[in-house]
Amino acid sequence: MITCHGNIKVPSSITNHADTIKLENYKTNTPAKFQKHFTAQVQDTMFEIELAEAMGIDHNQLDYVYFSVCKGAEPHTDQLDPLKFSDTTYVIPVILPEGDSVIHARDESETVVLGGIYSFDHTETHSMTLEDMESGCVVIMATERIDIIGESAEYKGS
Repeated sequence: MITCHGNIKVPSSITNHADTIKLENYKTNTPAKFQKHFTAQVQDTMFEIELAEAMGIDHNQLDYVYFSVCKGAEPHTDQLDPLKFSDTTYVIPVILPEGDSVIHARDESETVVLGGIYSFDHTETHSMTLEDMESGCVVIMATERIDIIGESAEYKGS
């Protein structure tokens, strides 16, 4: 099931960083190449707090990566450690190409908009298709760190 949690204002610091990777096309089987956020360059505490609020978690438990999907994302399941991360992924498009950009999860599809917050169970098959695969597309993929409840985020900024 895909759930829309409303929209969030994406600050220019995040959009500017995403713009530098928008034409890369990560494969879902190469997570080491995902662009993690860099605290000194793109940290926006208000964005993180607002996103964590929309996710219903403490902002210290927020973990996210930039993911370039300029050619879309093939059907896959995420291989996150279930002892560290919740089963829910939140996708926030920060750069979208012209035409429809669609998230698919299980048997559902949702056309996404810039700054929309969409969630689904990442242990089930999901993908993303784009009408325009030349202009670039970047989403933030966020989840809850469940292994650091009550602590500061261990990997924030790594």
